Amino acid sequence: MFDDVFAQLANPVKEPDWRLPNDHYILEARQFIDPANRDKGGMDLDEAVAVRLIRLEMDGDFHAYRAFMLGDRKLVVPPEQTVPGMTGAARALSEALECGEKVAVFCDYDVDGTSAGAALRLGLRPYLSSEDQLVYGYADAQRGFGLTNEFVKKAAEAGCKVLVTADCGSGQVEQVRLAQSLGMRVIVVDHHDVDPGNPADHHLNPHLHEPQSTHNTGAQLAWKLAAAVQMHREGRTREEHWQTAMYLAGMGCLADRGSVMLPENRAFFWAPAEHPAPGVEVLAEMLGEDPRTPGMVLTQAVLNLPKRTVWASAADVGALLTADTREEAEPIARKLLAAYERAKPEKERMVEAALAQTGEKKLDRDGNEVRPGPDELMAVALVEGFEETAGYTGPAASAVASKTGKHTLIGAVKGKDELGQTIVKWSTRPASGIRAQLGELRDYEPMRKACTLKIVDEAGEVVEKPILGGHEEVVSGSCTLENWPKVKQAVKQWSAECYASGKNGWFSDPWDGPDAYVSARKVAPERLAKIEQDARLLGPFDQKRQLFRPEQDGRGEIKISNPELNITIIGTLSELAPDPENENWLMGELRFDNGDAREVRFPADEDDRPVGERCEWLLRVGRPGPYYLRQFHRPTGA
Repeated sequence: MFDDVFAQLANPVKEPDWRLPNDHYILEARQFIDPANRDKGGMDLDEAVAVRLIRLEMDGDFHAYRAFMLGDRKLVVPPEQTVPGMTGAARALSEALECGEKVAVFCDYDVDGTSAGAALRLGLRPYLSSEDQLVYGYADAQRGFGLTNEFVKKAAEAGCKVLVTADCGSGQVEQVRLAQSLGMRVIVVDHHDVDPGNPADHHLNPHLHEPQSTHNTGAQLAWKLAAAVQMHREGRTREEHWQTAMYLAGMGCLADRGSVMLPENRAFFWAPAEHPAPGVEVLAEMLGEDPRTPGMVLTQAVLNLPKRTVWASAADVGALLTADTREEAEPIARKLLAAYERAKPEKERMVEAALAQTGEKKLDRDGNEVRPGPDELMAVALVEGFEETAGYTGPAASAVASKTGKHTLIGAVKGKDELGQTIVKWSTRPASGIRAQLGELRDYEPMRKACTLKIVDEAGEVVEKPILGGHEEVVSGSCTLENWPKVKQAVKQWSAECYASGKNGWFSDPWDGPDAYVSARKVAPERLAKIEQDARLLGPFDQKRQLFRPEQDGRGEIKISNPELNITIIGTLSELAPDPENENWLMGELRFDNGDAREVRFPADEDDRPVGERCEWLLRVGRPGPYYLRQFHRPTGA
């Protein structure tokens, strides 16, 4: 007997290091499922999902949790409080419309930009003498982000007296000056970086204020400008402005990574959920998504096509978003879907070409990630042959970051510009689950020098200007093919400086960070369907609070956040077969004690394959498609 005891002490059963919710979290979470709380707004959420909300830490205030989960229109900040000067800009715009003046509106080409233009059009529609009183223009994949000289001249020729930029304009000083020289008053509505020399008549950008006045994105700001016009004209906002127009603004905010921690944003996501734009409804249904639930991944991808490829037009997206009927929207949706089907394989080909240069991460026998190229902190690749789809560098960088476990920069040769320069468009993305301020590269002097291009200004003169943009966590830009080695060197130098100071999430030792937020252990199989349904509510909201873990070698702290809800469940893995679409995975089925089952993938390079064994599996809930089984445990007595 003593030999058995000593054997157990010497060889203990290894339990997985999955964190469990403590009793306090569970008690708080039950506020969401306790019937006694229904009259106070209790929600029918599974406990595992409710615990995930509790861990967002809102000081234990149930009403704050409810506001976070089901944002109410009362949470929306008034226009003037959002950005000082909104009221004055609205008055000027209203007076121009009342006088019958034509107004030019120029929109960025991404979802935030096109939805900004659509929300503005819907909000101003009651005050237009005719639909052509608004003259619209859009950025495109060929020219890239921002207001163009060409549109400014076109607007002046059309007789426009006011120019409104939607989700752009703050950095386009030359174009703003050109518009003013041609007799137009300029209202800039933007949330990107500001050029301090911008002379716009009304400049509505939160970054002009210290501290930043709001975290609204371009679509929300445009919606509020239209709301301010309505308040100027009628003393209040029109009820319909809180429906489809607000739905579009919320969609733009979500697409542009608007902070989900702000209750106001949650109001934009959920308050107008029953009023999707007919065009969005048609497109989402064609793609098999629910237009009344935020976070439609495929729908957003199609609407974002004008930023990715020359095969889709932002004008078509704008027409889809403002279509009044499903019948009007259907041919536009089919046209965009055809472009998406054409472009999708090109994106996958770009990812493959990049991975051929960077390599992929592997798992060692202990289950630790081994990242490729240990001497390089950031994965960098340049791909050729994608001139018409160079805008996919962003999604490609996301995919490569996931497969390498590193922050990633992907460049694509875009072709020659009007000055004969061979241009490379590049984008960065952070490694999965690691928050990083990659936007700092915009102000990093070696990067600015490497990305300085010759361009033609409004006077026809050739000048030099750094082409960099983006947000706090991601940055993109352009350089000449000749300067690509300088971009690589700048990235290498910057990442080394960050690593030395413990910034931006680089760390040397493997760590199972994604497993730190498991919300429940051994979930009963009959709960799984409910958890999957509830997790869809959390699906779009991938900006969770950060977990700080000290570095072992004294380089400071690293920030790790996990965007997914993790649970564990007992199940038996069926026979495995190669995945015909990805050689890195095997296909199988995970069957539970109640007879239910789910399609799963298992790593092809994992030697220990517990086929036919009853094990505890880690499931990452909330994403569409099959479960990817990355970790399992053989529980005692299983």
